[in-house]
Amino acid sequence: MILILAADDDVHARRVQQELSTIGAQSRILDLAHLGTKAAALSLRPAKRAVVRDPHGVVDLDAVTLVWRRRLNEPALSGMSEPTRSFVLREWRHAWTAMMETAPVVVNGPAQEALATKTAQLASAERCGLRTPETLITSDVDAAEDFIERHGGQVVHKASTAPSHRAVDTRAWLETQRQALRCSLPLSPIVLQELIRGRGDLRVTVAGDFVSAAFLAQGEVIDSRLNFLAEHVPYSLSGDDAAKMLAVIKNLGLVMATADFKVTHDNELVFFEVNPQGQFLYVEAETGQPLSAGVARALADLAAVDWHPVR
Repeated sequence: MILILAADDDVHARRVQQELSTIGAQSRILDLAHLGTKAAALSLRPAKRAVVRDPHGVVDLDAVTLVWRRRLNEPALSGMSEPTRSFVLREWRHAWTAMMETAPVVVNGPAQEALATKTAQLASAERCGLRTPETLITSDVDAAEDFIERHGGQVVHKASTAPSHRAVDTRAWLETQRQALRCSLPLSPIVLQELIRGRGDLRVTVAGDFVSAAFLAQGEVIDSRLNFLAEHVPYSLSGDDAAKMLAVIKNLGLVMATADFKVTHDNELVFFEVNPQGQFLYVEAETGQPLSAGVARALADLAAVDWHPVR
């Protein structure tokens, strides 16, 4: 059985579960948010057996051949002081990490996702032969200003991670930001990249050996997430580019991910980043590409073989 760790209402998890059922693969969604309440419980014996009970029934992990870490919810744990809540959350994280260790395959393993940082992604892409933008991560004002000057101000800036309380988009450098840069940069590092111009963006979905790409024609828009009018259309990746993309994902220790590229005016692909659990349903809806079916087939294939990645 394939165990999907996701919120009960996660539409990606539900859609892939439908496709798994279509091909005869048994699956179950488990929302870890139920833990920490009387509605759910976890019991395990190290290297032996783990059992989880939630409002939907009991999951015996002896029967689980693969765990898909879609997106993990954490217990709400209301009514606790902050030190107590932090302690209890650590206990739960330790317990469900031990629970996942009982599964032969985990997609994607927590250690791999933690190591798949933006810098590791760019380094992997370069090693695999993909073009990447010149990048600087720094808290040094002099280094940042030198980078901006060398690129004639044609630079974008963004964060390495996403905060939980607000969206942080990628923005073009403006000279009016100079004073703010000098004041705030020593407090936290920033990601600076050369501005890559092109005719649109590419969203690539990878799961196992499944690779599918969709093109978003949007010209010089900096962050495609803010362009709500443009629609994705199917894009045919060359065999060489598809092989390089697969190599990047595998070198990062991941099994599935989405990747973002810029397509230049000369039709060259420039790699930006990988999201280990990126969204793909909106692309499927716009293009008709069978992305959920591709993810489901990859999960089912991995669950059916004796494949044990390092976690």
